[in-house]
Amino acid sequence: MSLLNIRRALVSAAIAAAVTAPVALLPATSAFAAQSQAQAKPTVAQLEKAVAEAQKAYDDAYAAERASYQRFRTDDFPGKPKIEAAEAAAKTAASAKAAADKALADAKAALAALPATAGEAEKSAAQKAVTTAETAATTAAAAKADADAKLEVAGKAWSDELVEATRNHGRLQNTLRKAKTDLDAAKKALADAKAGDKKDGSGSDKGAPSPVPSAQPTKGAAGSEPTGAVPSTSRPATAKAAPKTGSGSASGSLAETGASSSTGQIALAAGAAVVVGAGAVFAVRRRKAASQA
Repeated sequence: MSLLNIRRALVSAAIAAAVTAPVALLPATSAFAAQSQAQAKPTVAQLEKAVAEAQKAYDDAYAAERASYQRFRTDDFPGKPKIEAAEAAAKTAASAKAAADKALADAKAALAALPATAGEAEKSAAQKAVTTAETAATTAAAAKADADAKLEVAGKAWSDELVEATRNHGRLQNTLRKAKTDLDAAKKALADAKAGDKKDGSGSDKGAPSPVPSAQPTKGAAGSEPTGAVPSTSRPATAKAAPKTGSGSASGSLAETGASSSTGQIALAAGAAVVVGAGAVFAVRRRKAASQA
């Protein structure tokens, strides 16, 4: 056999290996991926545990959201007694200033009404009454200003507290929605697994399947199902209104499945074989053209 025929035989063998290698590797890759997915598939017992954990998370989220909701219904906030005390003090100070202003006006009127025949002692007493009333009015005005300033501070603190409570309530609602989504996903995964076991008869559990937990709270949480609305709460006139918080939608987490990382290496080896075969064909054609020239 000539050298050229030997080279042609070697090239043909390389091309055949390059073409058939990916085809032979694909079934092995698919089988490996299927085996990896089968190994990653959770058991019914694991899914039941996941449902129980999701149920507990939902119960805790529900209880927290209901407690927050109840705070708004009853105005159970630390800042409420402070704002009420500040309002009462400001009202008292305003009344005291009004009385002091009236007493000063009356004292000035009495001094002005003295007859021309009034003696020095009478005039001195009337003037003293005006001076005393002016001092009292000045003191009352300062007390009112101080009470108003304290009311403004308490009102801002009360308003800030309501705003933060409203935002926190929104976060609790989002947590509750996510917990509900996760619970539904866990229940569905468990139901699908039990249905698959019943269909192919490969399940390890015998008899009737255990019931899937309800999405309703299992703990003794008071109140109805959350409606998503924050109840209105009484606020003083000086407190700013707490803005409404938007409730973002929450989505549950999904399990990730897939083949092993070695699948890519197998595919890469097949691609390399194809490249080698193509290179061999190119080299043979080039040498043949050179020999014929």
